[in-house]
Amino acid sequence: MGRKFCDRFKFPGYGGSTGNAIDYDYVIGGFFLSLNLSKKKTHLVFSNGFGGFVSLGLCLRHPELVSHLIIANSGGTFPEERKVPLHGMAQKYVMMVLAQFLTSL
Repeated sequence: MGRKFCDRFKFPGYGGSTGNAIDYDYVIGGFFLSLNLSKKKTHLVFSNGFGGFVSLGLCLRHPELVSHLIIANSGGTFPEERKVPLHGMAQKYVMMVLAQFLTSL
C-alpha cells in the first residue's frame, strides 16, 4: 500500500515567518529535494493565493517533480510591499519563457 502525506509551510517573510526570498520557486524546489521527493514519482501540488504564482515557477524550474498542479483562489491582490518580489519574478519568467521559445526556433 502506498504512503501518502501532505506537507505545508510558510513562505519566508509570510505568516509570521522570518527571512525573505526573491526566488520562492527555488525555495520550494529545495524543500522538495530536502524531503527526497525527487526520488519518488511525481507529485500533485496544490497551491492558493500567492502560492499559485510560486507553484507555476516550481513547474517551470522542476517539471520532473510535478504530475498535477491545482491552483485555487489565486486571483486576489497583494499589499504593495508584497508586490515587489512578484514583479521581479514575473520579469524573470518572461525572459525564461522567451529564451525557451527562441531556442526552439
